[in-house]
Amino acid sequence: MTEPMIKICGVRSPEIARVVAEQGADFMGLIFAPARRQVTEEQARRIVAGFESAAPVILSRPPVMLSRSEASLSRDPSNAAEGTQGRTFAAAQDDRECDRRTGQRPKVVGVFVNESVAEMNRLADIVGLDFIQLSGDEPVEIQGQLKRPVIRALRLPIGITPSEAYEQAEIYLNCAAPARALLLDTHVSGSYGGNGIPGDWNVARALAERYPVLLAGGLRPETVDEAIRTVRPFGVDVSSGVETDGVKDVSKIKQFIAEARGASRPVDRSVL
Repeated sequence: MTEPMIKICGVRSPEIARVVAEQGADFMGLIFAPARRQVTEEQARRIVAGFESAAPVILSRPPVMLSRSEASLSRDPSNAAEGTQGRTFAAAQDDRECDRRTGQRPKVVGVFVNESVAEMNRLADIVGLDFIQLSGDEPVEIQGQLKRPVIRALRLPIGITPSEAYEQAEIYLNCAAPARALLLDTHVSGSYGGNGIPGDWNVARALAERYPVLLAGGLRPETVDEAIRTVRPFGVDVSSGVETDGVKDVSKIKQFIAEARGASRPVDRSVL
């Protein structure tokens, strides 16, 4: 049984970033798209620089990300004992345990909506992003043009079937430059996310059984335990669920992370 990965999104200040780091979140999202939680380039640089003064309480980082073929091989015990893939999986687990002892800041995810490749790559370098999250209508081809690993947002409409969701997921995963993970959110007309509206957890679970999934949409400290136990995702993503009156709430961030850490589920972390 393993702990879920945790992403706190929509961070807008160094003070909140330090709380996110100190509480041991794995990912922190900075929104560069036009939105209420948007940050400027200068704000983003100050936020990332502020990690230097953070002292993690729960020390963790994501394991080394493997390709889908490596991940499938690593789950086979016959490959774990020999071959490159088996050693890669073992190294990933060792890296995570090492970081628990030595400390590691959250991986910084830049969230973009229909931005140019050049600008995303520029900000990734200037700010120090670890991942790029594509949350708009970007064509799948640009995944191979980005300098950072991609997390692809998949906004699923209410009523979608698992087979239809599989088809959408495969567009971004079964391609020349696959996304490393899917962030599942709920489709809302005219919006690109951050609405705090829960989706269909049954469909989300079907996707999570096949792919590395970060579950988003309507999660709060009071619901994240049930969400993890029901969907069994690789990780969870929250923004509005840890806010009060539209502002990040330190107590809610702490409670969310504690509740998520306490909800273990049998998912192989090596897939991301």
